[in-house]
Amino acid sequence: MEEKLNIYYKKIAKIILKYREIATNFIDQAAVALYKGYEEGNLYYQESKFYERLMLVEIFNKTQSLEPFLEIDDNYYIDLLNEYLEDSEDMMKRLMEIDLLIERLHKGDETLPKELVSLYKTFHNLSRINRAGWVRSEVMEDYQENDAEHTMQMMLFASAFLRCMKSELDASVILTTLLIHEIGENKAGDVIDDGSIAHQNKGKMEEEYVKFLFSNLSYGEKLITLWSDFEHKRTEEGIFCYKVDKLDAVLKAGVLDEVSNVHTLFEEFAGFETDRKMFDGSVLESVFLKAKEMNGQRIIK
Repeated sequence: MEEKLNIYYKKIAKIILKYREIATNFIDQAAVALYKGYEEGNLYYQESKFYERLMLVEIFNKTQSLEPFLEIDDNYYIDLLNEYLEDSEDMMKRLMEIDLLIERLHKGDETLPKELVSLYKTFHNLSRINRAGWVRSEVMEDYQENDAEHTMQMMLFASAFLRCMKSELDASVILTTLLIHEIGENKAGDVIDDGSIAHQNKGKMEEEYVKFLFSNLSYGEKLITLWSDFEHKRTEEGIFCYKVDKLDAVLKAGVLDEVSNVHTLFEEFAGFETDRKMFDGSVLESVFLKAKEMNGQRIIK
């Protein structure tokens, strides 16, 4: 199963890299859904299945294929898409409502709630924040990654991992946490996680911004708690999300090595996480070790 998850991630990452607008579109929709879930208290928009369906629809509409999801053994994703393709009245109505709100946001409709406008602008801006690790490693500009792409990749990987490994972790908590985990970079920017003073200061700036942004929502305290659990690794779901964040960079390095013909990025990123024992003893360790094997590295136990 670990090999299938690695293959699945590689296919997903290549699609997002080829069709850059997929992640931007998804983040825009997810921002509006988040508002409806945590301002209006609508539980439907807080469920993992809703975000999974949004991502599936974006990928299918662009590629007319679910090929990456065939790596996963059950029909869960196919059934999710079929619900959409069969014109489920409820789902179609909700998606249309979100798209209409996005259209009004793009037009600058001043009658919309200021909390929605602020939240939408913040999430939309994730597509403009490039990931510092790829900039530092001098990855070609065409292959660099922004926070929206990173976020979508993580959510897609986490969804598949939880299903493949039959995990008892809360999928809705995890996908929501991953959706919001980079939101503080609107204030602090992306800084490499190297234990430096700059990175520590970044964390303080992000926390202040997250509290400022979400405290304006009726149910925003829940989002602040999820973000804090991730940042400070307080819960099993928070720790899982933190480690998925690190694994995403390793797996993406392998993809970039392949598409850019560099062949040094995976060794650099995997070596860094090996040295600090990031995945030792975690539920993600076997996926990490399989990635090293598939990328031709000697596994040191």
